Amino acid sequence: MSALWRWLARLPRLARVLWVFVTAVVVVLVLSPLVDRIYIEHFFDEATVIVPSYVSVFFGALAYLWGWVSWVGAAGEREIMPTRSGQVFAVFAFCVMVIGIGLLLHGFSMTDFIAG
Repeated sequence: MSALWRWLARLPRLARVLWVFVTAVVVVLVLSPLVDRIYIEHFFDEATVIVPSYVSVFFGALAYLWGWVSWVGAAGEREIMPTRSGQVFAVFAFCVMVIGIGLLLHGFSMTDFIAG
């Protein structure tokens, strides 16, 4: 497993930035239907219909920040050392991607909640 961490750390900076960005976007896409369902069933109010989007984007931004700190680093850093946080982020990113692909293949969307 340590070879995987070293390989990820040696990726070009742009590749790591894209990896973190895609992970954050998939977090938002995976969470949106769940947050929407919870909001519609328990907290719906026409004055606050944007709140589910804010919640999903908040968690996507947290994932982006976590990935950035763990795998991209500050400008000018020469080498990223894979920390425990970075390793957990890599496993998290893999799981989120698998869930996202699974939901995509299943055709999971908000219409499933409304119709179901």
